[in-house]
Amino acid sequence: MPGPTDRTRPLADYVPRFEAMVRALEADPDVLVLNAFVGPPLSEAALADLEQRWGGPLSPALRDLYRQADGLTLRWIRMDNPRFDPSRHHVRTGRAGYGDPVADDDACDGALLLLPLEEVLFADRRDQLIHDFHTDDATVSFAGETWGERAFREALRVVDWFSAPNMAALVMRPGEPEGPVILGDDHGASFTDSRRISFETYMEGQLRSFARVDTRRRTLIKLFGHREPPVLDWPEVPLFDGPTARRVWYATAEGAFRREGDGWVREGDGLREVLAEKGRKQTITALAVDPDGALLVANTRSAWRMTPDGGFERICGGPQSAYARNLACAADGTVALGLSERVILARPGKKPTTFTQKKALGGSNVMNLCFTPDGTLVVGLWMALTFIHPDDTHRLEPFSLPPTDGHRTGAPMDLLWVEEDGAIGALHYGHLGRRAPDGTWRWRYIGEGVSYSGLVEVEGVGRVLTSYGLQGRVLRQRAPDQPFEDWPEGAALADHAPACAVPDGAGGALVALGSGDLGRITAEGAERVRWQAPAPETLSQTDLYMAFGRLARGPDGALRMAGERAIVAARLL
Repeated sequence: MPGPTDRTRPLADYVPRFEAMVRALEADPDVLVLNAFVGPPLSEAALADLEQRWGGPLSPALRDLYRQADGLTLRWIRMDNPRFDPSRHHVRTGRAGYGDPVADDDACDGALLLLPLEEVLFADRRDQLIHDFHTDDATVSFAGETWGERAFREALRVVDWFSAPNMAALVMRPGEPEGPVILGDDHGASFTDSRRISFETYMEGQLRSFARVDTRRRTLIKLFGHREPPVLDWPEVPLFDGPTARRVWYATAEGAFRREGDGWVREGDGLREVLAEKGRKQTITALAVDPDGALLVANTRSAWRMTPDGGFERICGGPQSAYARNLACAADGTVALGLSERVILARPGKKPTTFTQKKALGGSNVMNLCFTPDGTLVVGLWMALTFIHPDDTHRLEPFSLPPTDGHRTGAPMDLLWVEEDGAIGALHYGHLGRRAPDGTWRWRYIGEGVSYSGLVEVEGVGRVLTSYGLQGRVLRQRAPDQPFEDWPEGAALADHAPACAVPDGAGGALVALGSGDLGRITAEGAERVRWQAPAPETLSQTDLYMAFGRLARGPDGALRMAGERAIVAARLL
């Protein structure tokens, strides 16, 4: 986008350049501009009245922008965005406000909601950002200054409320001409995990990036970001960047389809039967891929294999009351289904074998599964492991976690894996552990609430751990015998709940970010990945909302992502 024509007056020609950006978006056939609005300019008399009530003059950047428009709105979405929903995303006129269905929707690729200056300076944010539990008895450290918690909250002047969960605010006391802009997260619960930026640089940045939401997060959101120097420049971002994805096939409750020309051809109808098994509502709970590349699906209480015609054949299953938590496949094609209170092993050419709490699991629920290279199944339990050997003999091995003040130590096992040297790794409710081949454990506590996790090797980085509970952090391990450490180059995934990860086939990793979003991790860092969603008339937003935690990638290179009631397969370009 063009830069300012008059650099002596910050933002003096902002509105014409904003309108040029809107025209560029409207000209792109893959973009739907939902809302574009330029408010009426503030008169000199109105501006003087606001400054008198405020207690002092405002900065040149604020004055010059609001002289042109007392508020701006822009919302746009790419029509192949996985969350594009024609029933909600349609062209609107006028200003979108907080609480408006469009303003509440954080699915947009780009959004700007510059509030009228009266609202910025004087709006009552009680019940939005300020609550009874905010008192000055508690303190907040911000940019080297200590504030009372309530005083800090009252100094937040929301200027760009571009979605319900996220907003940009000026930190300004009455009478001050301008303060730094910071980004609020989690519906305004957190503001200090943001770097600081001037109002002029922030607004120029929206023109340089088409007001893309992900660029805001990558540029500003960082743990304790207020401690860092202010951001002095905003990255220039093309309208669409990064890798794209091409659809290969997908399956929904309406059947399996393949792409042919500009349309879709039905190939099978098996998933409808899977999801309606015995009338019980079914949910896709796990994915795996067998040695031949066939997709394996766990749906509530059974394991299924997808057939070449797009249908599904049942491999094994438990009783009506069971709930499938895990799915794993060995090199010889043996499938292990982890149900709430039992494990079912389906070996090629043999009847499935069931291992119950009484028989092998020490009275515990099944938490996770993995196979060793020799075909032994390792079952993660509540504070124990069970080893089930190829001859169906089994051994229970309890373990204990080190005491951690203030945190629970008996809780689900979120990850389980086998090292090359035969060691076993585990992520057990915030504790990372490594069981050496001699049976001894070493543990490290990384944080409470860790769940929906993934572990994958990335060339030039090492082993990368992602987890929904790490609050956007990505951990790496340079070698199996070294501890995991924070990896700052993965910070681009912050605020996106990075969960399950799989290899991308090119030395990096693909990460499920939730709500159908994907990220890629390489030695250079992390980024969002664009991929084309299935046709919206057959796959709804809720189908993909629970996509995180269920990714699979087979030897054919196709990436499978499961939502609550749908499976999508995409081949990344």
